[in-house]
Amino acid sequence: DPALSQDADSLMISGYLYEGLVRLGADGEPDPALAESWVISDDQLDYIFTLRPNAVFSDGTQITPDIVAENFNRWFDPKSPLRGSGDYATWGRIFLGFLGEKGADDRAKSSVDGIQKVDVNTVLIHLNRPVPDLLKYLADPAFAILSPAVLASGNYGGQDSTIISSGPYQVSSWTD
Repeated sequence: DPALSQDADSLMISGYLYEGLVRLGADGEPDPALAESWVISDDQLDYIFTLRPNAVFSDGTQITPDIVAENFNRWFDPKSPLRGSGDYATWGRIFLGFLGEKGADDRAKSSVDGIQKVDVNTVLIHLNRPVPDLLKYLADPAFAILSPAVLASGNYGGQDSTIISSGPYQVSSWTD
């Protein structure tokens, strides 16, 4: 599970198996991945992503705005049914907090306010304050999109689990 991985080898493999909304190009700048395009509001608080219409998991399941939102909520919301027992350290380090956490000033700790489906091909990420490097952050393997159906099984990411990828490669076998 790339959202829970911290070691370099696991993150490298995750980069082959999974994609997020964006990836970093050779120049270090964000390129389209599962999102074919995005628009940033003038106040830099809303990022609207249009998903590729042909974005699918390795089992053929269409990647939809609902699936993207479920993944974001898993990282952001400690009460998400898909969260499991992980600490989501990368999310905490980059976005500074989780849903419901308040700072000493009684404002939300997290720079992310939430995500929502806009229509059948579009999601909106709303921020509490501007995050100039948001697109680069979203390219981190920890924010790759995974199948909620497989995550719901409760044992995802181990040798005995079914690995459904969203990236260019699939697991055909796994041995010690």
